[in-house]
Amino acid sequence: MRAFMKTAVLVSLLVVVGYAYAEDTNPPSWRGNDNTTYQYWEFASPTNPVMADNPGGNPYGNATATIAGNFPYTMWMAEDQGYQGVWKFEDYFLLEIPNCTVSNDYKEIWLQITFYAEDGADPNFMTLPAMSGAVEVIEKSELPLLPGATITYWQATYRITIEPNPDFESIYIMPDDCTTFIDELIIDTICIPEPTSLFLLAVAGLMLRRRR
Repeated sequence: MRAFMKTAVLVSLLVVVGYAYAEDTNPPSWRGNDNTTYQYWEFASPTNPVMADNPGGNPYGNATATIAGNFPYTMWMAEDQGYQGVWKFEDYFLLEIPNCTVSNDYKEIWLQITFYAEDGADPNFMTLPAMSGAVEVIEKSELPLLPGATITYWQATYRITIEPNPDFESIYIMPDDCTTFIDELIIDTICIPEPTSLFLLAVAGLMLRRRR
């Protein structure tokens, strides 16, 4: 009986841990490479502004999230539809991410978001410096309805490009004329050299080999 109880507890813990990180379903292939940052927010408390839950994921500084709006239209909720730690808001989220700068390149932002919008619309995104390309939806899927819930959340991945590369990003997430609920945010960034820069780096590498 004791062995059964230990096994049951272990399975329960595994389910809880797996659920807590289940939203990171579409990480970029380049996560952890040079010139990248990685940060996430799970909003376990009503702290505002709030630092990223993994400050070590960004070698250039601490990323922060600021939620703007007035109560009760903007408020932290301990639970919503089975999700723990949710921000309801009608104004905007401001994500400030310190970053590296490399000349003659562009930056790609990979944003995963677990959310629910009352009218079913995607959130609006704006960046400072201004993005040079349109927001691209990489993937969007409806999550399973949790026990006791009446509304399903969505998990979506968006790609944003900024050119030329800045040494920081201010990313605004704004509802599309509706109330939005956010459970989790995951943001990866990478500074990508243009083909000319890559060519020059390759030539420099060849020259260095010849000298050796």
